Amino acid sequence: MKNIIQKIYTKDKKQLVKDILDTYKKESYLVVNFIYFALFYKSILKLKDISYITSLEKSNFLLPDGIALRTYLDKKFHIKADNLNGTDFTPYLLDNISTSQTHIAFYTVYDNNI
Repeated sequence: MKNIIQKIYTKDKKQLVKDILDTYKKESYLVVNFIYFALFYKSILKLKDISYITSLEKSNFLLPDGIALRTYLDKKFHIKADNLNGTDFTPYLLDNISTSQTHIAFYTVYDNNI
């Protein structure tokens, strides 16, 4: 779990866009995962789901999604993080990148992936 906590992105969304684009230029691909408290609690703390933990550890960016996770991180680990949830951050990202030079694929944890 320590690796997951250390990977959670703590800068603002403007810096995040810059960091994502820099990583994309360097690596030619990257993985961004949003993590919210209910899934964090169930999959990591309770079930210790190794495959889920491994996928998060392989992420280039792990973004906190929601006030519950932000509160948990602050109270338990003294980590301050912006709420970089998908519904707020994704439109911001798309508005601030050149989509003609950047290939993006979205997926969900649900059966009907995009």
